[in-house]
Amino acid sequence: MIALASTDQSVHIWSRNGMASPTSLRGTSLSFSPNGQVIVSGTEDGTVKLWHRNGKLWRTFKAHNQRILRVKFSPDSKTIASISKDGVLKLWNLKGQLINTIKDKKNRVLGMSFSPDSKKIASANSDKTVKLWELDSKLTLPKIMLDHNKEVRSVNFSPDGNTIASASDDRTVKLWSLDGKLRKTFLGHEKAVLDVNFSPNGKMIVTASSDKTVRIWDINRKLLKILKDEKNNFSKANFSPSGQNLISGSSDGTIKVWSLDGSLLGTLQGDKTYVFDVSFSNDGKTIGSASYPEKVILWNFDLDDLLSHSCSWLRDYLGNKSSANQTNICHQN
Repeated sequence: MIALASTDQSVHIWSRNGMASPTSLRGTSLSFSPNGQVIVSGTEDGTVKLWHRNGKLWRTFKAHNQRILRVKFSPDSKTIASISKDGVLKLWNLKGQLINTIKDKKNRVLGMSFSPDSKKIASANSDKTVKLWELDSKLTLPKIMLDHNKEVRSVNFSPDGNTIASASDDRTVKLWSLDGKLRKTFLGHEKAVLDVNFSPNGKMIVTASSDKTVRIWDINRKLLKILKDEKNNFSKANFSPSGQNLISGSSDGTIKVWSLDGSLLGTLQGDKTYVFDVSFSNDGKTIGSASYPEKVILWNFDLDDLLSHSCSWLRDYLGNKSSANQTNICHQN
């Protein structure tokens, strides 16, 4: 792999022969297991697939009758949650056995998040609510959080498990305590907010919107940075496990890696189709993306390793370009 640094401070990730070299799997959504060794994907035909990190298929089971929109591993690695196009949320063990189903004829589940202790799951819903479910054997009635005035698209727990963030078509992001009380509302996006995630230390959130921006906020609602795309909507945004970088997915199929100061560190090009899902593995060395119609791509992304391999190549390249200046990206502290 080569990281090519240009004068605009971007780094483009390629194989040494100039072509991207990711691993391709099948799916419309994905999630890494906590140890990063297994990837779960959901597919157009309603099946869930479990893959080894090397791309070898491990297990397949029929989960839904319609396209799967979201899949997620629980933090304890014992449960997989899946959401289908008809808004049904199901919970599975790793053998593909159904544990529970969350279904409401008047509501569609659009997003979900496990609590850090794997004992709760929060759902983002078409009925403008966030619902918090206790994952006991009976799936007791949920705590309902109601303040959005349009569909809720995304929901996530804070790292300490005490706060839930929700993103909505009403252009707002809200923070909730587990007892259902609204704590804060974030204003600023000009169109629907499609994704929200906490930083690993819980002190920031990142939001992605169809207003063509990703925004970084501190937990007290101060806007820290706006990342822009002049042409394309952002569908997803999340922090790296270290909290030092961000990743975003866009409607044009690009996956971008950013520093917290807003500098673009890398651009990965998929199939030039809408990115449904994008995330880092927990060790930060792999990026997974899922795009239309049904393609999951695993990208090798060990930035330190990429830079160490590429800097000697960069020096040779820049040494032969009289108009080029070596950037500081190769300088080590």
